[in-house]
Amino acid sequence: MGGVKERWLEQAEHGHSLDLSKNFLGVCPDCIADDGLRRFVRTHAQIERCDFCGGSGPQGLTLGALFDYMGERISTEWDRASSVLYYGEGDEVWESGGAAVYDAWDLLGELDEPLANDKLRDEFVAAFPDDRVSRHAFRLAHHERLAYGWETFARYVKEESRYLFLRTGRGPQGDEELIPPAQLLDEVGMAIENGGLIRQLPEGSQVVRARQHSADQILATPGELGSPPPECAPANRMSPPGISMFYGAEDIDTALAELRPKVLPRCATVGTWSTARSLHYLDLVNVEVPTLFDMGGKSPRPWLLFLRGFAEEVSLPASPSGAAVDYVPTQVFTEYVRHVLGDRDDPIRGIRYRSAVRPEGVSWVLFISAEGCTEADPGWQDDPGRWLALEPSSVQRFKATASWTEIQ
Repeated sequence: MGGVKERWLEQAEHGHSLDLSKNFLGVCPDCIADDGLRRFVRTHAQIERCDFCGGSGPQGLTLGALFDYMGERISTEWDRASSVLYYGEGDEVWESGGAAVYDAWDLLGELDEPLANDKLRDEFVAAFPDDRVSRHAFRLAHHERLAYGWETFARYVKEESRYLFLRTGRGPQGDEELIPPAQLLDEVGMAIENGGLIRQLPEGSQVVRARQHSADQILATPGELGSPPPECAPANRMSPPGISMFYGAEDIDTALAELRPKVLPRCATVGTWSTARSLHYLDLVNVEVPTLFDMGGKSPRPWLLFLRGFAEEVSLPASPSGAAVDYVPTQVFTEYVRHVLGDRDDPIRGIRYRSAVRPEGVSWVLFISAEGCTEADPGWQDDPGRWLALEPSSVQRFKATASWTEIQ
């Protein structure tokens, strides 16, 4: 088989039909907008020129190699329309059954414009002439199936069964793509582990906690400012009443914003706490989804696409009248994270998430009860039951009128 024909067949396998006379044109990283695709160009550099922007350097790639890789990655999420659709009788319009059909220009838009050079875009459009349809146009993608499953799970534990659904295995019937509530938590757990969201908080890390109170109260001790005792623990986003947890934030403004006083004037006391030792936590703040063109073997992209939306759901404000019910799904999820997910000998001890009332702020829930909060006296870290120590010099008082103001 001749070299030209062999190359033509290779291109067809990769889903494009680049003019073979342009196969060895050079493309530099500066002509690429997508981070993952730019990394691919740099990692597989072959030439020292760019025929699109005129740049030079040792990081260029041939146009043929670039389009081979793009075609390979595109095929993981997009089908050629001709392979799954057919033309309507007597015309040249796809019978798509409602599925969106994209030409090459539209496809670049759906891919968040991965190419940064106009001439390079023109070559892409010429080399990828086939219309495309999402591979999930007629069925749920994995991340969509998980999102739909979470929505159904949340409704089920709020309205149908709150305590025995794991044992009975019952749930809504009739949709084969639906993940049953009893399986949903394990599916989410698998997404978290595959997405790499279990991270480590170093020893000595600081978390700010605020507690509101009446103006005539003075709070200063770990017992007064730390996690409440079980008999005083109210229902919260991640915990039902009676289960003591430590709610905090990464800055004073977010800690105060989360208090949301119902009666004014009110006061609040804020203190900074340090961790005794490193601990594992679930990070729902830094959920970075790799692009379609990120390199690697089994990409965590499907799981992270779900977890990005899931993290937003977890941080949604509850309705003032329905908070007790609205928090049930995240309370059940938190119990799963605390008692099932992770290593039994070194369990997950907290969740980091976006503040529901201050989107730029970061909130924490640490699975640390009142007994784990202490003073920072000498050797306090040596007691395995102590996890957080209050720094006395950090204690500040604030008064709420229209907003929180520090009391000097």
